[in-house]
Amino acid sequence: MIRWNKPLAALALAALALAGCSDSQEVPTAPQSTPLFSGVFEIFQITQFINFEATGLSAEDKASVEGLGTVNPWLDIQSTATGGGDGFAQLVRNGASGEEYRAYSAAQGPNSCLPSGEYGFSDVVSTILSPRVAHSYDFTFGPEITVSSFSISMADHGDFRQSGGTGDLAVTLTAYDAQGAVLGSDAHVVPSVAGAYDACDSDGKVTLAVQASGIAKLSISQTGFDAGVAFDDIAFQLESGVPIDIKPGSDPNCFNNDGHGVIPIAILSTPDFDATQVDPSTVTLDGLGVAVRGKGDKLLASIEDVSGDGLPDLVVKIEDFDDVWESGTTLAYVTGQLFDGTWIFGSDYVCITQ
Repeated sequence: MIRWNKPLAALALAALALAGCSDSQEVPTAPQSTPLFSGVFEIFQITQFINFEATGLSAEDKASVEGLGTVNPWLDIQSTATGGGDGFAQLVRNGASGEEYRAYSAAQGPNSCLPSGEYGFSDVVSTILSPRVAHSYDFTFGPEITVSSFSISMADHGDFRQSGGTGDLAVTLTAYDAQGAVLGSDAHVVPSVAGAYDACDSDGKVTLAVQASGIAKLSISQTGFDAGVAFDDIAFQLESGVPIDIKPGSDPNCFNNDGHGVIPIAILSTPDFDATQVDPSTVTLDGLGVAVRGKGDKLLASIEDVSGDGLPDLVVKIEDFDDVWESGTTLAYVTGQLFDGTWIFGSDYVCITQ
C-alpha cells in the first residue's frame, strides 16, 4: 500500500499494479554516508525540538544557523531581512559583552534575555545596522515534507521602538501550504498605549505557535519593529514526507515480524523528488537497515518503476528482526539520506501478524 504526500493520520488506500515493472536496475553498493546527526536520529521522532544548546555550532565562530540540516535534519532557517544588506541568522549567546556578532544587541549593550539556556539565534545584521531593519525569517523543510504544528520562542520584544513612532509593535508568525495559501498565524503585539513593560521578563518572552495540516513554510515578520530581539526553542510536528510503499503490491501490508526474511520497501519518485538520489545504505525502517546479499556487502536495492508512472523508484529490502513491532496495524517510518546528505522521511501502515 502506498503512502502519498498526505497527513500521517490519513490512511492511503491505493494498491499498486506491478505488471510491466519487471525491468529493474541494480543499485551499486554506495560508500557509507556519514550522517549529519550521527546517532541522534537512528530512532525516528515525529516531534522535533531544537533548543540551540547542542547544535555543535559555536557563537564565538559567528556560526550561521541558516540552511537545511544546519540545526536539524528537516529544518531550513533563512533570514530574509533587507535594507542596508542581506540578513544573516546566526547563533547568539546571552550577555556577550562587547561582542556584538555573538549577542543580539540593544542600544545600551548586549542583552541576556534568551528564553532558556545560554544560546539562541538572531539576525545580528538587523540588530547592528544603522538604521536597524526589521527581523524577517523563513522556515521550510526537507523534500516533500509538511508539518502539522510549529512553535518558536521569542525574547525581549516590545521595549524598544526602532522606528521612533508611537504605533503598535508586532511580531507575526504565518504558516503557508505548498501553494502559498495562508493556513494560520500567531502574533505578539505590544500596544502603543502599553504602560510599564519588562521585555526581559514575561512581558517580552513569548511563544508563537501555529497548528494546521499541510504546513510547508512559515515566515516571521515585524511591524513597528523592535530590532533587539532573539529566538529560541523551535518545535514542530512532522506530518508527511516522500511517498513510501511498504510491500509494494500488497494491501494491507501484512507480514510476520519473526526475524526471518526481508521486508521490501519502495521509495517513490514524484515530479519534484528523484528517489534514485536516495543513498540505499542510509535507509532504515523503524531503525532496521537494508539487507546485504549473502556474505558480501552488496545491498539488496534496485531501481524500478514500481508505481507505473514512468518515474524510476528505489526499492530496498529491509532485514527483519524479531519483535520490532507488536501485533496489529501500526504506522512505520522510513528515514534516509540523499547522496548530498539531505535527510528524508516517509511512512506507511503495516499489519503485524506475529
